[in-house]
Amino acid sequence: MLPTRSPVAAAVFALIFLNAVWSVAANEQATAVNTLSAGQIAAKVQQATVALNDVARKGATQAQADQLFALYSADFVYQHDKYGGIYPREQLYRNTLRMIQNGGDNTLTDRYQLLQILPGESSAAVLRLTRDGQQHLSVFEFSGDKISKIKEYW
Repeated sequence: MLPTRSPVAAAVFALIFLNAVWSVAANEQATAVNTLSAGQIAAKVQQATVALNDVARKGATQAQADQLFALYSADFVYQHDKYGGIYPREQLYRNTLRMIQNGGDNTLTDRYQLLQILPGESSAAVLRLTRDGQQHLSVFEFSGDKISKIKEYW
């Protein structure tokens, strides 16, 4: 025979159990909100590539730079070990505005064409073709729905 519980003990047990279930559900929902799907990651990479191409063209504007940087998290970093190391968001933004003031890449063609996007856990390996025919491999990392880091491997 099972031991009997008082109605108060049963109610307390039920509240503890329901609280645990709600906590797990809320945590899963919060994680789902902060994690992009593979399709969303690919779309963000495409959006960033279009914005980067816009900024790199002759006649680019500060508004286009602002659109690009709106895709980046507040703590965004660009890392290219072969060409200077790590650039924090603020430094990269200043460099981008300087490039725009100096005429951009002085061309009307896209700097990058996407060849392949391999989405992973809050990241994507990205293979792009430059306008001069070089392949560039990069990894885009995400924090929520923002790009938090781009690391170049070329």
